[in-house]
Amino acid sequence: IILDLSRIQNLALRAVNDFLLFRDQCQEQNINFGLCSLRKSVQKLLDNLGHEVPLQVYPTPEAAMGVLNQDTQSS
Repeated sequence: IILDLSRIQNLALRAVNDFLLFRDQCQEQNINFGLCSLRKSVQKLLDNLGHEVPLQVYPTPEAAMGVLNQDTQSS
């Protein structure tokens, strides 16, 4: 699952926490999850939070697909 956040200018802390929870639920089901195309303000928020296990972020949907598909094939 790849979420393209290119149209999101601001992201609430609650949404980040929901993404982290969703990511963990995906991992339990062996589903790859990542975010892509973050605007600077959203990337800065994620960087400032400093989670122990940060969300996977990719520059473009294509980059995310390349990495996440590779992870799926190696599993």
